[in-house]
Amino acid sequence: MTLLKLSAATALLACTGLAQAQSTLGELLDRGAQKLTPAEARAQAPLTVMRDTIDADARITLRPDGTVVGKVENKQGHGSSEARGTWTVDASGKRCLDVNMPNFRMQWNECNYPYRLGTQVFSVPSDTDRDARATAYVLTAYVRQ
Repeated sequence: MTLLKLSAATALLACTGLAQAQSTLGELLDRGAQKLTPAEARAQAPLTVMRDTIDADARITLRPDGTVVGKVENKQGHGSSEARGTWTVDASGKRCLDVNMPNFRMQWNECNYPYRLGTQVFSVPSDTDRDARATAYVLTAYVRQ
């Protein structure tokens, strides 16, 4: 993978939000976190996800109609690409994104389960593995309404 693609991939693979703290699914559940229902996960849209890294900045919005739009800007002088695609929530509450970045010739696919603990939202790649790493979102940056 070229440096350009690696930088863009780094930005988007980490694009699940602005991380505040890391914990595990088990720790969240022990503290009383609840997995969002499919309806609650869908109701978060419009949802803007932002990620700034040393190599790239990414901003994508999950629209209520199931589309994803946004932009990834490479800080190494390799330009930018629009990000467009789709997002879905299945019957288990798993939210999946399928995003294309044509200028970087890249596809980004990711699925996570959203959990809520108080007013904080977390994203976890598994809803059964208690050791799965949970990423906390800074809600003022994460949710744009």
